[in-house]
Order: sequence, then structure tokens, then C-alpha cells
Amino acid sequence: MNSFWKSSICRGAIFGLFIFLLFSCSETEQEPSDDYFISAKLSGQSFKFQDSATGVVEARSFSAFAGQNPTSNFPSFSFDIESLPISVGEFKESDSGLIMIFRYSLSGTETFHSQMGEEGDFVIRISSLTEKYIEGSFSGTIRGASNSSQFFTVSEGKFRLKRS
Repeated sequence: MNSFWKSSICRGAIFGLFIFLLFSCSETEQEPSDDYFISAKLSGQSFKFQDSATGVVEARSFSAFAGQNPTSNFPSFSFDIESLPISVGEFKESDSGLIMIFRYSLSGTETFHSQMGEEGDFVIRISSLTEKYIEGSFSGTIRGASNSSQFFTVSEGKFRLKRS
């Protein structure tokens, strides 16, 4: 009986180890959290806007918006891409046949955007496009609409937006 007991314990331990390895090695794909936002560093200062963080994707356009204040559109980040099929990939302000603009709006009269100035360096990358959300990154230079000598270098830009 003693050898039977040892044999059962051994078999149970091996079976338990097998089950543990089976479940610990399986890969589960989880849906990202419901944290929708547009964030970036503007000349080194971090901003993250989460109010009304949405993206509207159509066959040949993508419009995005996220603000900081539920009762106002200011301050906010927004951007639009038009004229090319919208898919996972990189969209450059300098691409031929592409209309793209990124905006940082402080008020109705104080807006900075990517189409001011001669840089043409703004890039928006879409890394994931699902039925529920769209996410990616961006970087470049934005200048004041009313004073093009005022500018921000946009870095570490990220977005995760609920599709609507």
C-alpha cells in the first residue's frame, strides 16, 4: 500500500504540473481597456485629453477628437486624414494626394496646426484598427495659425480612440 500511495502522489503531481504548464503557456488575447485618449508631449510638456475621445473612420477619411473639458471643445487635440484608404500604416503630411492636419486648440482663436510653416514633417501612424477602437502614434511640428513664429515640437504622441 505504501508503494501505491507514492505512485498516486507521483502521478497526481505530474498531472498537476502538466495542467499548470498547459494553462500558463497558453496565450490569451485580451481586449485593451476602455481608456480612450489622445496624448503627446508639446515641446517637452505632457498633455493627455480623454473627454469625448472618438475616432470616425470611413473608407477614405479618419477624423479624431479628444478634449479636456466636457462643456467645451477647448483645449483639445484633433486630426483628420483624407483622400487615401484608411488602414493600418503610416500617413505623412508630405505624401502626395493626402490631406492631413493635426490641431492643438487652446481656444476658438488660438490654434496650432501642422499645415502652418514649411516643415511638412507631421506623421500619423495607425497601429490597430478594429470595429471598436483605433490606435496609433504621431509626431511632428505644429505652428500658430495666427502667429506662425509660435510653434511646438510634438513628440511621444499616442492615441486610442473609440470608433463611432
